[in-house]
Amino acid sequence: YEARVKERARRASPITHASNLRTPLLVLHGEADIDVPFVQIGPFVEAARKSKHAGAAVTFVTYPGEGHGMSGTAAQKDVLQKIKDFLRINLKPWDFTDNPHGELTSY
Repeated sequence: YEARVKERARRASPITHASNLRTPLLVLHGEADIDVPFVQIGPFVEAARKSKHAGAAVTFVTYPGEGHGMSGTAAQKDVLQKIKDFLRINLKPWDFTDNPHGELTSY
């Protein structure tokens, strides 16, 4: 890289900011991913886990044989369940008191 491009890339890189994580983070990554190489995710997760913020937490799940988008049925099912569980645990519960039909739209 040219010096100015290299510095801009460093500033834009997620790993540069990973240790400043302030909220829970769910990382789901296929080990055969060629779009975001698997070798890059370990250092990012390690940096994010070094955050000293009270709300920071990293959940890291890998999928052997899966690429950037999970194509296997078992992996897809697991990814959706992991996302559902993560959001249910980490988002504020929905208050249905102002929505009498809230139970129809809840997941």
